[in-house]
Amino acid sequence: MNILIIDDELEVLEILSYFLSEADYRVYQAENLKKAEEIINYYHIDYIFVDGHVNGELSKDFILKYKDTIPLCLVTGDTELEVISKELNVVDFLKKPFTSTQLKDKVKKVESNINSEKVI
Repeated sequence: MNILIIDDELEVLEILSYFLSEADYRVYQAENLKKAEEIINYYHIDYIFVDGHVNGELSKDFILKYKDTIPLCLVTGDTELEVISKELNVVDFLKKPFTSTQLKDKVKKVESNINSEKVI
């Protein structure tokens, strides 16, 4: 499974990448939304973790563009964005700070949905 992580905080990118790579997922990183779009256009991405604000820019337009084609998990410490994530109908929400178990649970949930769709 190919996972894209979008966050302008290098530490968050590294932590997410480490845990997901350790769980045998292929991980791509983007520190801005433009690079994220380039990755999406070049690689098949199965799941996206996107920060609510990337380089001061609200990720809402990015989410609206991709939410119907790629499952998204909004990752943020901003509780107001949790409400927005429900309004935008994103697959999931991960509140910072989070644990490695919470992170892996989010991915497993999506992975099981992808696998069940393949069976049909």
